[in-house]
Amino acid sequence: MPAGRIRFENVGPGLLVCRYPVSMEPAQEVEFVFEPQQEGGYHVYAPELPGLHTQGDTLEEATESAREALELYVEGLREDGRSLEMGIVRRTLPLPA
Repeated sequence: MPAGRIRFENVGPGLLVCRYPVSMEPAQEVEFVFEPQQEGGYHVYAPELPGLHTQGDTLEEATESAREALELYVEGLREDGRSLEMGIVRRTLPLPA
């Protein structure tokens, strides 16, 4: 992956994982959720990154908006001297019968 370039991977319907290179740190993944809206378009958020929300009229536009929002979010963290460590734990549980 070229340095400084964000890459999104489709991991399921309406779910993308973002790979973002962080200087000398290993690339981290950030999951984005793309929720179709009743009035059209998509509401996009990253559960691991509080306050990161965006939108788009099409999935492609929403993906580009998410990419831009992530770049700004990471830039803001770096400017504030804050860590990119999220400390999020995810577990998958089966649906009840």
